[in-house]
Amino acid sequence: MNPIAGRFKPASIPFNSDQLESLLPKYYEMDFVGLTYNTISFNKEALNQFLKWMRKGGYESVTVEMLHEYIKFMQDRHTTMMATNRWGRVKRFFLWMERLGYIERSPHHVVRNRVTENISSHVRPMTLEEYLKLKQVSEGHWLNWIYTLAWNSGMALVDCCALRWGDINMDQCYISVRRKKSKAAAVIPFSPSDELGKAIEAMAQVKHDPDDFVCPEAGGRLRDDTRTGLIRRLSLHMFRKAGLSKGVSIHSMRRSFITMLANSNMNTVMASKISGHTSPKILARYVFPDPNVLRKGVAEAKEKFGMDNFAYVEPSNVRVKGRSISWKPNSHYIVKSGKGLKLPDGTPITFVFTSAVAEGRKAVVTPCDIEMNPVGNLQIIADITDVRPFV
Repeated sequence: MNPIAGRFKPASIPFNSDQLESLLPKYYEMDFVGLTYNTISFNKEALNQFLKWMRKGGYESVTVEMLHEYIKFMQDRHTTMMATNRWGRVKRFFLWMERLGYIERSPHHVVRNRVTENISSHVRPMTLEEYLKLKQVSEGHWLNWIYTLAWNSGMALVDCCALRWGDINMDQCYISVRRKKSKAAAVIPFSPSDELGKAIEAMAQVKHDPDDFVCPEAGGRLRDDTRTGLIRRLSLHMFRKAGLSKGVSIHSMRRSFITMLANSNMNTVMASKISGHTSPKILARYVFPDPNVLRKGVAEAKEKFGMDNFAYVEPSNVRVKGRSISWKPNSHYIVKSGKGLKLPDGTPITFVFTSAVAEGRKAVVTPCDIEMNPVGNLQIIADITDVRPFV
C-alpha cells in the first residue's frame, strides 16, 4: 500500500520532496513508455531539479505560492524556451498524480495562466543593435558564422549547423535545404554583395566536398544530426557576454528575418518557401509587425476608402431640394475646417445619410455646387452640429 495515497484539497499537495521522490520510479515506469533516451533524460533532469530546489528551500508541501517562487527561479536561471520546457515536465508529473488519484486537483492549475504567461510567450525578434553586439563579442569564434547565417537567412539553429556545401548553389546564389524539423524544403536567396554572400565567398576559397559541413565545428557537435543542446549552451555564453536580455535567443534571429519578410509586404506563399514553414498559421507566429508599418497600412487604407477625410460643418439654413431612395436632405451645410480634404471654408455640402438620433455624432456627407448638386463621388465624414428628422 502506498503510504501517501489518497485525495487532498487542491490548494496544496501535502508531500515533501522525499515523498514525491518515492513516486518517481512508478511514474517513470508508467509514463515514459515509448519515449526516446534523450526525452527521458530531460524529464528526469527537470524533476530532479524541482526536488532539489524544494529541499533547498525547506518546503514541506507543494502550494500555489511555492510554485510561484519556483517559476521565478526558472525565469532567472534559464532561457525562455528552457524554462517553459522544464515547467512542462513538472506539470506532467502533477497531472499523472491526479490521474492515479494521489491528489484531487494539482495547484499548478491555478498558476498556469497567471504566472507562466511570461515564460510561455514567444521569444521576441532580435534588433539590429543586439545582432551587432553579438557579432562583436563572437569575432574569431566559429559561432560568428552561425550568427551571420541565421540573421541573413532565417534558418533555424539545427539547419544552420547541418548546412553542407552541397546545399549552396554558388552560381545562382541560393541555399536549398530540407528542414530537419518539418522536412519541408526551403530556398533562401542571397547576393554576392551582402553580408551572407561575402561570408560564403570567403569560406569557399578553400575547396570542399559537397558532403562537408560548411561549419565543421557546429556540424560535428550535432547529436543524432538533430540535437543542438551543446551548441545552445555555447551560444548562451556569447549572449551573456554581449549583455543581451533573456527575451532573446538564437531563435530570435529567425523571427527577425521572417518579420522582415512580412513587413516588406511579401505574400505568405513566397515567405513560406523561404522559411520552410508548411502552415501559414505557424508562419504567423513568427511575425512581429512593426507598429510603423501597421500605422502606414491603416493610413493607406483610410485614404483609399475616404475614412481619413472629415470636415467640420455648420448649417446654412438653406433648404435643399432633391431626394433619393436612401436619403432625403432637408438642410444645407457649409465646410468650416477639415482634415485630409482641401476644401475651402464656405464650400457647400449636403447630407448623404443621417437620422434624428445622430446629433453630436458623425455623418457621411458629399460636396455639392451652389445648385445643391453633388460634385463627384467624394464622400467625407462630418461632425453633426444640427440635425432635423427626415420628413
